[in-house]
This record gives sequence, C-alpha cells and structure tokens, in this order.
Amino acid sequence: MIASIKSHLESIPEEILDKILNEYQELVNRFSMSDWGPAELNGGRLAEGIYRYLEWKKSGSYTPIDSTINRTTINNSIKDDSGLPDSIRFQIRKILDALYDFRNKRDVAHLGSDIDVDEMDARYIMRASSWILSEIIRSETSLSAQDCQNLIDKITIKSIPLVEEIEGDIVILDPNLKAYDRTLIILYHYYPESFSIDNLFQQVGYSDKYMFNKSVISKLQVEKRIHIKAQNVYLTRSGISWVEKNINFKIEV
Repeated sequence: MIASIKSHLESIPEEILDKILNEYQELVNRFSMSDWGPAELNGGRLAEGIYRYLEWKKSGSYTPIDSTINRTTINNSIKDDSGLPDSIRFQIRKILDALYDFRNKRDVAHLGSDIDVDEMDARYIMRASSWILSEIIRSETSLSAQDCQNLIDKITIKSIPLVEEIEGDIVILDPNLKAYDRTLIILYHYYPESFSIDNLFQQVGYSDKYMFNKSVISKLQVEKRIHIKAQNVYLTRSGISWVEKNINFKIEV
C-alpha cells in the first residue's frame, strides 16, 4: 500500500514523503502485531515528517531531516495563512500537536502500575495518523475523485490485527491461511523468542505432527526461513523478510 501511495504524491519532496510513509508503515506494522508500546515514539516521528510537509506547503522549503524542527514557529505561520486549506490550518495542525505531545509529554507513570494505557494510546495514534495521511492524499494527489476515494478508503477502513492471544492461545483470525503461513506468522509475532516444535505444532493447529514436521518444518528449514536448535524453532532474517513481504497483518471488517 505504501508504494501505491507514494506513486500518487509526487508533488511532495521525496525526502519528506519517505519520512512520512516509512514512519507510518512502521506504525502500521507494530499496531498489526499488537505491539502497542512504541506507538508514542512512532507517532512523534511521523509528526516530525508532517511538520516538514507543512513547512514546505507554506514556504516551499523545510527544516532538514537531521535538524530539530521549531513547531511553534511552524504552527504560528500555518494558522495565520488564509491561503492554505482549512484542514491544514485547523484540523491537521491541532491533531499533529497531539501526536507530537504523546512522545514528549505523555507520562503514564502517575496513573499507577496496574493501569496500562498503551493500547488505548496506540489506537488513537493509529487513527489520527491515518486521518492526517488521508487528508494529505486528498490535497496533493492527481488521481480522479473515485480513485482518490478508493485509496483513502484502504487507509481509513476499519480493521483488526491478524493475531489475537486468548488465555495463552494464539489465534490467527484469517481461516484461509495455510499452515506454512501460520507457522511463520506465530514466530514473527513473538520474534526474537523461539518455540519448541511441540508448542508450535499445537499453536498452528496442524492435525498430524509427523506431517507437520515433514510438510512445514522441514520445508521452512530447507528454505532457511527458520533455524532449529535443541528442538527449538527460531525465525531467521529470511523468514522475517518473507513475512513482511507476503503477510497483511490487518483484517478488514
């Protein structure tokens, strides 16, 4: 999806666009694996890229990627420029401040160690980031109205993570995935942890252990997607690459 988005936003400087899309992709990947913790950091980094987009939109230049932005200056220049779209002056600017402050000022320690707000924060950050990216697409793309609508729908459509954990069981919510895929998904979800072959067999839900070893484990081992040591299965870099290229960790609902 990211490559498709990039191809339709050629008006934006490539350095800024890469910053925005790479951070958004990282946010999507972690969210899809229910890895809530880093959301504040990913959201803040994404905000830095979008602030540079606002700078460029306002003046045609922007703060270099390796330099610190001055968001107060950016915000003041944006909100007073009636020549910019209202969505930039008001909604994007204000939502962006919230995203940035999640990284810098969101301190949950005072809430108590028994209250975990990481998932709540991550869901807000994911939705807010998707909304801002959709607004940028709407403003910058040269696509037809219908094609633009289709692209935005892919970003903002309601979805759920592919993997769910229920009382120690790993549930992969796409019933059409083969055992080969399910095995790699489980290992990827828990990387860098390993799984015993017996535990992996149970979690994948294969009916015959001999055939699981022969048809799935052996094949993955030959392809170097996994490494086995002392009956423990480890995901290799090749396995990681295959999953990230071939598996969509979000299910549309």
